[in-house]
Amino acid sequence: MTPIRVLIIDDEALARERLFRLLHEFDHIDVIGEAQCVAEACVMIDALRPDLIFLDIRLGDGDAFDILSNINHIPRIIFATAFTDYAHRAFEHRAVDYLLKPVDSTRLTDAIGRMSEPVAENPAQALEAILELASSLRQRHRSTSFPVTLGDRTLFIRFDDITHFEARDKLVFLATRDKKEYPLDASLTKLIESLPSQFVQIHRSFVINRDHLTEIHRYFGGKYKLLLGKPMIVTIESGVTYKEVVDELKQAI
Repeated sequence: MTPIRVLIIDDEALARERLFRLLHEFDHIDVIGEAQCVAEACVMIDALRPDLIFLDIRLGDGDAFDILSNINHIPRIIFATAFTDYAHRAFEHRAVDYLLKPVDSTRLTDAIGRMSEPVAENPAQALEAILELASSLRQRHRSTSFPVTLGDRTLFIRFDDITHFEARDKLVFLATRDKKEYPLDASLTKLIESLPSQFVQIHRSFVINRDHLTEIHRYFGGKYKLLLGKPMIVTIESGVTYKEVVDELKQAI
């Protein structure tokens, strides 16, 4: 089998290391390089001409679509992202597949398997579709506040004032740093699709604003306790399956 030449693009070292380690288990995968920013990725894609790139959506100096709009060589794409809205919509267009972080080895195997399937459309046309999608998504993510409907009025709560979202008693609540809570008519799954990058899901019932994260304490059973706010507003226990997400937060706090 002809080796598949792969480039990994992600601004988080732990994410790159994990993906590299998982890809190393595939005999027909040849990881030819890693990039951690838009500028570096654009140069490496056109210079190395990989068959496939693993591409994070959000990067320190831009996003995946800044890369895709500035390259001449068009590889096949697997998005590796924490943002399900981007991932799902991209998969509907050109991407081979998408992987939600933390990357699961079984899902990775499925995504690699899709490389044997023919591309259904012209790569240039498919890339244009992704960039059109990016334009609409970027417009939505420029917002600075979250709308909360209370009866016949709507409050606009700044993202900076939100500490976390919690699923509780069959409802989702928005919590603020002044310890107010507002019930929402939405699921956490839908919320995380529309929130900016500082919001991270660390438990099936909690999405936190990483900008309010002040301490992380190791807890039993592979869990962590996360403290939000100064002075402390709330302590949240992470889920076991989100261990790698919390590990990445620990590197950034």
